[in-house]
Amino acid sequence: MRIGTRHAKRKPPIIEKLLKQDSYRHINALRVDFDGQKQVVKTFNADRQSTLIMFKGGREMGRSLGDTSKQGI
Repeated sequence: MRIGTRHAKRKPPIIEKLLKQDSYRHINALRVDFDGQKQVVKTFNADRQSTLIMFKGGREMGRSLGDTSKQGI
């Protein structure tokens, strides 16, 4: 996720706050630099900067594109 767009700037604080809650402490988050880590972006087929991908047991379970609301994330 690149900090350069309105959406990308809003996601990290929301995610950081969620991950501090007891019900989300078991979740690991990986932040990818959209411009600097092109191979990782390509591997996960994240064609938009504000892409949030959820995995469980190594399988993709969901994807959020451009959502900046706490409920959506």
